[in-house]
Amino acid sequence: MTPATFTITMYDDLNNAVGAAVTLPLRKTDVTIWSGSFIPNVSFTPAAGRKLMKFTYRFNGTMLDINGLPTTVSSADTEVTFTSMK
Repeated sequence: MTPATFTITMYDDLNNAVGAAVTLPLRKTDVTIWSGSFIPNVSFTPAAGRKLMKFTYRFNGTMLDINGLPTTVSSADTEVTFTSMK
């Protein structure tokens, strides 16, 4: 796959999705390395009294099909839980 974007879905402490999923661009930083970033509390606002607890992400891009034509593909979702700092 040649990644182009990544999609993030944020969840609160009750495991409810916070807002709509956000898709952001990736930057190619080396031959086989792409990078992207986001600031959780800028892209997502939890309901009153709720905290952001985790997010899932997936990469979106293209690859060649069996006929050599580009086709759109996405990776599986990966989940990341925030560390609670006290």
